[in-house]
Amino acid sequence: MLRSDIEFRGGETTLKHFLIEWLEVYKKGNVAKNTFNIHKRNVENKILPYFKEMKLKHISPIRYQKFINTLEQSGKYSTRTIEIIHSTYVSCVINGC
Repeated sequence: MLRSDIEFRGGETTLKHFLIEWLEVYKKGNVAKNTFNIHKRNVENKILPYFKEMKLKHISPIRYQKFINTLEQSGKYSTRTIEIIHSTYVSCVINGC
């Protein structure tokens, strides 16, 4: 698998740009339509509203954990839903880079 151009930009890419690119390059056509839609919904409705235009290099493990804590503390999401949101992020940022 080819590596993303992110490592060559030193993390200057925004999470938004990378997530959208990841959806199109790594997921679209490679996973079931329902799985793709779940990832897309997580990106558009959960992850991006929190991180907005933040650059990847500014998303530390602590900042990411605060995001997860915010989801938990909101009381809007079940543990399983948060796990699915987490798997979307991890699949992209950890495995997609």
